[in-house]
Amino acid sequence: MNNPQKLHPLAYLGAVGSTLKTFWIPAAVFLFNFIGGDGFKGNPYLLYIGILVFLFMIVLIVMDIIQKYKTRFWIEDGKFIFKTGIFVLKEKELTINRIQSIDITQPIFLRIFGVCKLDIQTPADGISIDGIKLSQAEEIRRSVYKEKAEEKDDIFVASDEYTDVEQVEDSKNVATEFVPEAEMKLIHQMSMKELFIMAMTSGGLGIFIAGFFTFLTTFNIDTFVANYIEVNLQKLVTSMLILTVVIAIGVIIVGYVIGTVILLIRYYDYKVFEDNDDLIVQYGLLEKKRVTVNINRVQNIIIKDNILRRMFGFKSLYVTIMGDSEEELSDGKVMIVPLIKTRLLFDIVNQFFPNYEIKRPVKFVKKHAYRRYFTIRSIIILAIYGALVYVSNEYFVPVAFWLIAVIGAFVFILQIISALYSAKHTGYTINGDEINMMETSFFARSHYAIKSEKINTVEWHNNPFTRRAQLGTVSVITAGGVLDSSVTLKHLERSDIDEIWDFVEGGIIDEANIEKCD
Repeated sequence: MNNPQKLHPLAYLGAVGSTLKTFWIPAAVFLFNFIGGDGFKGNPYLLYIGILVFLFMIVLIVMDIIQKYKTRFWIEDGKFIFKTGIFVLKEKELTINRIQSIDITQPIFLRIFGVCKLDIQTPADGISIDGIKLSQAEEIRRSVYKEKAEEKDDIFVASDEYTDVEQVEDSKNVATEFVPEAEMKLIHQMSMKELFIMAMTSGGLGIFIAGFFTFLTTFNIDTFVANYIEVNLQKLVTSMLILTVVIAIGVIIVGYVIGTVILLIRYYDYKVFEDNDDLIVQYGLLEKKRVTVNINRVQNIIIKDNILRRMFGFKSLYVTIMGDSEEELSDGKVMIVPLIKTRLLFDIVNQFFPNYEIKRPVKFVKKHAYRRYFTIRSIIILAIYGALVYVSNEYFVPVAFWLIAVIGAFVFILQIISALYSAKHTGYTINGDEINMMETSFFARSHYAIKSEKINTVEWHNNPFTRRAQLGTVSVITAGGVLDSSVTLKHLERSDIDEIWDFVEGGIIDEANIEKCD
């Protein structure tokens, strides 16, 4: 890997695909009219515009292909070097000992040709390479760990003059040898039963909706939908409300099923391996993905669950790392296990993160602050609910009035129960140099374990209403990806906020960054 390496020729095809994805609408219109033969009659300028768009696409494709052809990457003097560009040559260097994650992604099409996408992350920067050979990606990973192991061995030899040379060489070989999947130590593998439970309790409908609208916006189909709604708005308003509700329920059910299937495909064959100081997460059916997490680079530990998973005794394990090469890791959170029995989860935490001690919160939101979790939302929901009830009673059939009334009452009661659930479980505990914080959302909990030396900032704020009640909201911030990782506890007593403040201020050796926002 000391010699400059090129991208796989399949990367050039990606240049064509990205351009076509951007300009597919004008290209389709141009080809349709051109093939039809009468689309340009009476307006020859349309032909010229089409030709210009076509030539512009060709220029973009050629420039992208040239850029990918000139892209080079290699390892030299303890650095990973990446060069690309046509008119302006851009060079990026990553110091190997600061690399904390090397992730490999293989969509099914690229897997056929032995090609993948490589993401290298450091605390401050990152590099993403599309269209690299899988063998090259594995060679980069092997070379990076070899460099790291050699550096550790040099330090070890320098600190012990009686160390046997053969022993050092043996340890180096063990640490630097690339270990294939069959020989790596398997820590955990999800069963199909666990995959089904995970998929069914992970908001499959949200995954479907997100994917559906991503598809629409990617190909600009949302523009056509908006135009259709604008033209037919009056017809849509006067349609039968019951039929609309039935269709909506059908879409929700179908969307939930599709979302569940998407999650099953995405996390199929989910495995967690141990490789020296790294946890390697591997999963995917159509798109094979491998994520590497360096244990020593972890900023905090996150244990998540929701009310459904608690009924089955399952939780999820996440960690936060620093890096900014992927949008999906913008806050630095990496999923280690999406669903695992609570006992097995704590076994993994105790084995790989022995310096962390997971403690249940002992200080929670006081009962007199519970109402603040649902007051504002209740006012908003009641306002919307009242407007809908009035409109349905005035302009629609009585069935619509009662239907909206029942649904509105159900939503109102549900959000109050959810708010009380959040208030009851929001809390913290401090144990030595570690703080455990429980953050809540809609029937879900996130338990953070954070060491004091990992905390960058602590902030708290209130408003005139909470100030009179001696309440406030506190946020503890650690390093993450592009965005920092933040834990926020709402409506705590001022004495609890002062305790967290004092912990952070006393726990950080260099002066703490304490910000107060009124």
